[in-house]
Amino acid sequence: MKKLTTLTSAVAAAFALSGAAYAVTINEVVANDVGADDYEFVELCGTGSLDGLTLVIIEGEGTTAKGLIDVAIPLSGPISGYYVIGDAAVSPNLLQAAGWIENGGETVLLVSGFT
Repeated sequence: MKKLTTLTSAVAAAFALSGAAYAVTINEVVANDVGADDYEFVELCGTGSLDGLTLVIIEGEGTTAKGLIDVAIPLSGPISGYYVIGDAAVSPNLLQAAGWIENGGETVLLVSGFT
């Protein structure tokens, strides 16, 4: 947990120091729905462009995988309001396979310039 807290603090500090204003944010995450994992999604909210942004999900459990990147999805195109990344049950803008987010303590980030 200390690694994750340090990482989160470092990311928050980088945003604060850059003075940048972000027009797109993570609005909602459903990672462990009731029953089969077929209603998982990340909802973004904002206006402008998704170009250059990446949705990153970091593993938060286990002893060997903790802190490793589970998912990195490059985003592109316009956004005007809500933009949903998820499986078919949520009628997303960007379709993912059912069960694409692990159940547990995942960290979800929207990163600019991810490589």
